[in-house]
Amino acid sequence: MDSSYDHRTVRWRFVNAMISIIAVVVMVALAYWARAQTRRDFVAYISSTTVVRSDIATSGNRVHVTDDTARQGSVAQTTISLQNSGRREIYANDFEKDMLFIFMNVDTLYSACIRKRHPDDISPHVSIKGDTIIVAKCLFNAADQVWLEVQSFSHSDMYPIIDPRIRIAGISEVTIRNFNNEAGYDDRFISVLVYALLISVLALILYEVVTAIIGGRRTRTGGSYPT
Repeated sequence: MDSSYDHRTVRWRFVNAMISIIAVVVMVALAYWARAQTRRDFVAYISSTTVVRSDIATSGNRVHVTDDTARQGSVAQTTISLQNSGRREIYANDFEKDMLFIFMNVDTLYSACIRKRHPDDISPHVSIKGDTIIVAKCLFNAADQVWLEVQSFSHSDMYPIIDPRIRIAGISEVTIRNFNNEAGYDDRFISVLVYALLISVLALILYEVVTAIIGGRRTRTGGSYPT
């Protein structure tokens, strides 16, 4: 047989390694996809921006800030997005209690309301109690999402420090993405693929090492691969 087709050649080692890598990635992707079809997940995104005085509306339930108030501290506008990011519905009874968002370092919570929702018929009740925003538990179907807008006043220039309290049956840990403290977040699917590729590379290295050891032993013992 032509040596170019010999399993010991670099060319066929590379082909075999690439097939192995593709197989591992495909299997991991399929396993992740199958799990994603039945997973339950809930995520809360939190981000804050300082409100400029000229941008503050004086109507509706938005706070009116005077020049004196602005000199004494800062007003922050916080957006809290709540989303059922899983593939199964989350019923109101699945929540242990109403969702709580405790603002740790603010002096006053001025307002809290729903600014956007998907779909239009999801509308949990939102209220303020002291330093806490309370979002009533309700049905979240898959991909349902609401955006809350909160305005708060603080004598410091720091963004609000928020302590979310959300517990849901069947979800070991609710995902909290606080962009006040994080630069961003990693997509889990991409992370899974990266891990799969790392495992594949390690498998390739192990394959080359084992092949070299076996080839060396056959050379020393005068053996040969079957043709």
